[in-house]
Amino acid sequence: MNIIHVAGTNGKGSTCAFSSSFLCSHGERTGFPRKVGSYFSPQLINIRERIQINQRPLSEISFAKYFFEVYDCIAARPPPPDVGGRQLPRYLQILFIVAFHAFVQEGVDVAVFETHNGGEFDSTNVIVHPAATAITSLGLDHVEVLGPTLSDIARHKAGIFKQGSPAFSVRQDAVAEEALIVRAGEKDVDLTFLDIDPSLLESTYPIFEAAIQRVNCSLAMAAVRALLRDRSPNETDPSLTQNDINKGIKNFSWPGRFETIIKGDSYWFVDCAHNEHAIVPTTRWFAKQ
Repeated sequence: MNIIHVAGTNGKGSTCAFSSSFLCSHGERTGFPRKVGSYFSPQLINIRERIQINQRPLSEISFAKYFFEVYDCIAARPPPPDVGGRQLPRYLQILFIVAFHAFVQEGVDVAVFETHNGGEFDSTNVIVHPAATAITSLGLDHVEVLGPTLSDIARHKAGIFKQGSPAFSVRQDAVAEEALIVRAGEKDVDLTFLDIDPSLLESTYPIFEAAIQRVNCSLAMAAVRALLRDRSPNETDPSLTQNDINKGIKNFSWPGRFETIIKGDSYWFVDCAHNEHAIVPTTRWFAKQ
């Protein structure tokens, strides 16, 4: 399975959703990838949103089938002799295993995985040879787990870097950038910091009313281009064309993120900003409305 692995504080879900949409539009044109898996965390309304194939959540029947195949397999194994009693995976761990199992069973060609809240010790970090890794905007969040400083958090997030796999990051605070650079050096990883892709500067799609989405979209484009360049079958066009990009942006869907809902005379402006770092672009977006 060809994998893009995404970590960060804010924008992970949007970056993964953009990546999946670009991959689907490229696949419709060229035949690769035929099936795109996406693993998101957390869900907005329904748990099945976490595990998607070609931008659609698993059906209830498929989700239940794959969940119990994993659960029953794990539950049937005898506990290790040095463990006092049976220990099942925790909630996020088992959902990640279910996603991986579902993607294998469904014959997914490419998968985009979002970390939970860390990187180095995140349960998604069993991915050994990702096609690309990506770091979204970093800020202070989950400090009780990741550490009290931005440098601590950046080091944790960069734990997804893997030797031989290109790494990409949006522009960060100087402290975070330095921590990512040091971590990339330790892991012998080629790290690229990205500005907004030139092709997006004049785009007028509604999603770009939130300026940060141009940043997330640019990061997704870089990761997808790296995957297509290195992992596409020889007979497949490895380029991400402007039409692929336009179609991917048009088909992008990530509810609850910079979303406007109109109900009669009422306008609802919805975003899942959950920390001080995220509330700034949300406020700017709302003010523009």
